[in-house]
Amino acid sequence: KVSSVIKAIDYATRNGADIFILSFMNFNYSQGVQEAIERAHKAGVIVVAAAGNEQEGQGYDTGKTAIYPACYDGDLGENMVIGVAATDALDQKATFSSYGFRCVDISAPGVSFFGTIPRGADKENLHSYYGGFWSGTSMAAPLVSGTLALIAQANPELSRREIVNILFASTDNISRLNPNYLGQLGNGRLNVDKAVEMAKASLYSKT
Repeated sequence: KVSSVIKAIDYATRNGADIFILSFMNFNYSQGVQEAIERAHKAGVIVVAAAGNEQEGQGYDTGKTAIYPACYDGDLGENMVIGVAATDALDQKATFSSYGFRCVDISAPGVSFFGTIPRGADKENLHSYYGGFWSGTSMAAPLVSGTLALIAQANPELSRREIVNILFASTDNISRLNPNYLGQLGNGRLNVDKAVEMAKASLYSKT
C-alpha cells in the first residue's frame, strides 16, 4: 500500500536513518511517495532503490517505462534515489534487470543469491529449512546500501555527497561487456573493497 510506504519512509527519516533501501517496484507515480522521499533527502538520508525486473524479457528501459521508486528524483534533476540494476556472474546485465540513462545509477551482482526460508514458507519444499537461489534487482540493491554504510563507517567525516561520490567513483567499468547498454547501467559495477579503500584514503590524507 502506498500509504504504508509513506509511513515507513517518514518513520525512518524521523528516527535518524542515514541510509534506507526501497526494494520493490511500481509503474504508478505517487506524489505522496515523491514528497516523502524529498523529506528524507532534505534530512540527509541516502535512499537506495531496486531498478526493477522483467522476468520474461530483457528488462525495462527506464527512459521509456518509469520504474518507481528508482525514478523518484528531484524536479531540478537532483539525484534523490540511487537506482540499482543487476549484473550476472559475467558482469553482464542480468537479463531481467531494468536499465536506462534516467534512473539507474549503479549496477551490482543480483543473480543466484542463496537465502534462508523458514519451514512452511514454501509448501512444495517443506522438508527444507534453507533454499532459494534468488535473483533480482532486490538482491543487488542491498549490496549498494551496505557498501554505503561501510564507506560512512570507514570515514565518519564524509558528507552524504562525498559518500555517494566515492560509491560511484569506485565502480568497475563494465561497458565492454555490455555493448548494447552503454551508459545505461549507471556508473559501473559495484566494487566494495575499492569503495572502502577510497574512503579510508580520504580519511588518512587529512591526518
